[in-house]
Amino acid sequence: MMKRFYFLVVAAIIAFGSTLGFIGCGDVKEQPPKPTTTVEVVATTSTVVEQPTGETTTTSTTTTTTTIYVPDDKRLKFTISDNMSKDALRRNMQSLFAYIEEKIADKDFNVWYGSLSKAYRGYISDKKNLEMMSKRSDYLANKGIVLQSPEEYFRMVVIEAREGEKLRFFDYKYIDKAHVKVICVNDFGKFSYNFVYEDNMWKLDR
Repeated sequence: MMKRFYFLVVAAIIAFGSTLGFIGCGDVKEQPPKPTTTVEVVATTSTVVEQPTGETTTTSTTTTTTTIYVPDDKRLKFTISDNMSKDALRRNMQSLFAYIEEKIADKDFNVWYGSLSKAYRGYISDKKNLEMMSKRSDYLANKGIVLQSPEEYFRMVVIEAREGEKLRFFDYKYIDKAHVKVICVNDFGKFSYNFVYEDNMWKLDR
C-alpha cells in the first residue's frame, strides 16, 4: 500500500546510456565522443530588505553555462507527415516511449536530461519548483529532503517512482505535428507523457 501511495504521489508531482565499446580480436574500438551543446542558464533571485520607511526589494541575476548532452537516436528523429498512417505513428510513439523508459532504467541522468524540452529543463532547474515538489512528496518531506537540482529530481523522484512499477505503453493522442501525448499504464492506473518536437527531434515535455 505504501509503495502504491508513493507512486501516485510522485505521478502527481511530475504530472508527469552510455555506449559500450565492442571488443574483438584483442582490440578495443574507441567510440566517438557524445555530441553536446552548451547553453546559458539564467537564475534570478529576489531579496526583501526591511527598512524603517518600508520594504525594499533587491533583485540579482546570475548566469551560468551548462553543457547538455544531445541525444543521437533515430527513435527521436522522425517527423509526422500528412500521409503518415495511425499505425505508423503509434509505432513511432511506442518507440519514443521505450527510449525514455530505457534511459530511466539505465539511471542515465545526462541522456535523460538531454532528452527533455527546454521548458521541462527550466522547470526542474528552478529552486522554487524543486522546493514545491519536495513538499508535495510525503516520501521526501518525511525524510527532510529538499531537492536541490535536476539530477536529484531524477534520482529521487523519477527513478524512485519506477522501482518495481514498470510503465507500459497503452496508446497515444495526436495533438498536432509537434505535440503528441502518450498514455502509459501500470497496475495502479493510467499516466501520460507529453512529447514536443523541438530542435529537430522529439523531446519529453511537461
